[in-house]
Amino acid sequence: MSAKIRFLGVLKEFQPESDENGAWQVPAGKTVQEIVDECGIKSGIWEYYITVNGKSVLRESKLNDGDEMIFSTLFLGG
Repeated sequence: MSAKIRFLGVLKEFQPESDENGAWQVPAGKTVQEIVDECGIKSGIWEYYITVNGKSVLRESKLNDGDEMIFSTLFLGG
């Protein structure tokens, strides 16, 4: 049982490893904050947002089997 973690854009440099589909596989049950801590992205250096299955989540949220968590940089425009 696992969840997929994807890093988009310049954040790809923080992805620890990837499977044949370009995702980092982690055990289900980890929290979003545990994943943030493991990959080493420092807030303030990079501004980013996180979604799980396309929705914003709290950092205390646990990942379930089959979830897809995405790290993405902030997009600005007008």
